[in-house]
Amino acid sequence: MITRYVPIPKNAFEEGIELCIQNADNLLESATILHNNEHYSASSFLAIQASEEYGKALFLTDEIAEGKFTISITRWKKVYCNHTAKSRRARKGIQDKVCKITDYRVTISFDGRRGEEIPEDETIDDLTKFALKSKIESLYVDYGIIGGTDRWKSPQDNVAIIGEVDAAGAISFAENTRIAVLETKKELGLKRKP
Repeated sequence: MITRYVPIPKNAFEEGIELCIQNADNLLESATILHNNEHYSASSFLAIQASEEYGKALFLTDEIAEGKFTISITRWKKVYCNHTAKSRRARKGIQDKVCKITDYRVTISFDGRRGEEIPEDETIDDLTKFALKSKIESLYVDYGIIGGTDRWKSPQDNVAIIGEVDAAGAISFAENTRIAVLETKKELGLKRKP
């Protein structure tokens, strides 16, 4: 099998990082506005999307740090188009640059354990799966079993599940991921574009 690579100039990686940050910043701002207006499901969804965009920016900084300026099509699809991979990278960025995963700023959300430490057997992957499940349930109407009964489920049903605390935690998570991206950029000597 022939693997195709796409050569990408270093400045294009830097441009990609900036575009990811700008997009994530816009998503995070919208999430905050929705949260302030008590639209918690949509707020949570956009905050998780923002975290993934920041995660994509972190992947791009990884490529620069490793001196890699080509990306295979397979890697592009496996990493840059993969929600789980971007979410994992966001969490790793927080752990590496901002705070331990058990710190209050991270655990405030996603499953209601406000300020509690996450058990050691609960991994970044467990948290990622929960966040992605929450993201999906925050946006789509679907048919399934709810409370032992088959019926339609909508994001409005999730208000009890994804309430103010969870939405605030998703926003906090995105904000911490943003800090991780900016710290990584600074370490690599990449300048923030106006």
